[in-house]
Amino acid sequence: MSPLRYQKHLRLLSARRQLLAGDATAAQVAHTVGYTSATQFSREYRAFYGLPPVQDITRVRASTTFRDGCRSDEGAVDQAVSMSRSR
Repeated sequence: MSPLRYQKHLRLLSARRQLLAGDATAAQVAHTVGYTSATQFSREYRAFYGLPPVQDITRVRASTTFRDGCRSDEGAVDQAVSMSRSR
């Protein structure tokens, strides 16, 4: 993996974690991780993870397990990291 690709990978991984935390919109996260264009961020995110940011986060959150009526988010971040490493 080239240094530029590795940097992009780290930026997208950071973005995914921030989106999973639910504290910001995709456009805000794009800016936070260094993208000047939310459109470019969305395009690269989709190319890397296979879905646009909002759809991907919705899918990851839906795949988390429920225990005693409370959602366990531990698996969501681990799954996100594992999926990104497999690319």
